[in-house]
Amino acid sequence: MVDGIEWVERSTALIAASKGAADSRLADVRQALRHAAAPQRLLPWALGYKQAATAREALGLDTTESARPEDLMTMLSGDFADAGLQALGGSSGSGSATLVLTPRKSQTKRFAAARALWHFGGPDRADRFLLTPARTSAYQAERAFAAEFLAPADGLRQILPVVADDALEATATHFGVSPLLIRHQVDNQLLGR
Repeated sequence: MVDGIEWVERSTALIAASKGAADSRLADVRQALRHAAAPQRLLPWALGYKQAATAREALGLDTTESARPEDLMTMLSGDFADAGLQALGGSSGSGSATLVLTPRKSQTKRFAAARALWHFGGPDRADRFLLTPARTSAYQAERAFAAEFLAPADGLRQILPVVADDALEATATHFGVSPLLIRHQVDNQLLGR
């Protein structure tokens, strides 16, 4: 636990010192999410899917277009590898959205950036937030947002010819995500409906 606290302190200092510029597209996402009417009784993942569609629309992304959430923020590498602490995000001294990640693979970094976008863009954003494997309803919404932001179900319906492993691989490559994320989207949104 002490190592985790020290990592948060070091990461907070990295965020504060970050010189990245604020991205106006993030402000567009924030404004769109703030003005989007959220039905009171949506399940967390349904809310995340809806918010992702709103964010993609604010960025002018077609449902078959690959999204690059990492371009909306400054991403820094941290030095702590703990499965419980995956990233720390917050606004830097220069006003940029900054995410400090523990060591990860590139596709996992993109998913972390999309999760962070939910925090940076959401109307209830906090000054600092952690990405963890927690299972709260907020984290369910965050993960659903990330999956839908990166590989929208409507886009998958258009470009995924059949649900076969080789098609999942090609679709994952198209969206720049892991085949596991595509499988998750297919199972939960295409086949689950």
